Amino acid sequence: MKSEASSITSDEWLLRRIWHERFFPRISPNAFLPRTKGRDIDEHGISLFRLSCLNSPSDILVTMDSEKRLLTGIVQIPVSKLFELGIQVVSDPIPDILGHVLIPEISSTTYTNDKLQIIQLMKQLADMANEEGNQLIIPSSKTT
Repeated sequence: MKSEASSITSDEWLLRRIWHERFFPRISPNAFLPRTKGRDIDEHGISLFRLSCLNSPSDILVTMDSEKRLLTGIVQIPVSKLFELGIQVVSDPIPDILGHVLIPEISSTTYTNDKLQIIQLMKQLADMANEEGNQLIIPSSKTT
């Protein structure tokens, strides 16, 4: 397990939590949409987590209540492909979950100012997430 303080390298994988409605039938580009209103606005970029800093992918679900946890999937994205696209990955430690990072290119501000470019990036991330083997935890598809 890597330290959160260690440099982010191209051989790593990043994890993204995805709500079930954006997971089926394929992972939607909206799974990478920055929050632009409400609480927890993605001012500095969308959140992901470094797999190399965790014991298990499910570690990124620990702060969610059990009902939401069942409705949340996890996908992985290779850092190497992000770097190839010129996308930055910035460490942003938070309490309770190790390895939190941001992608500053996809923030509430960049989305508001240049939706077409950000939607393209979101589509590229969704394509990566939809590649075989990149869906690590499949959410329940029903709400009860």
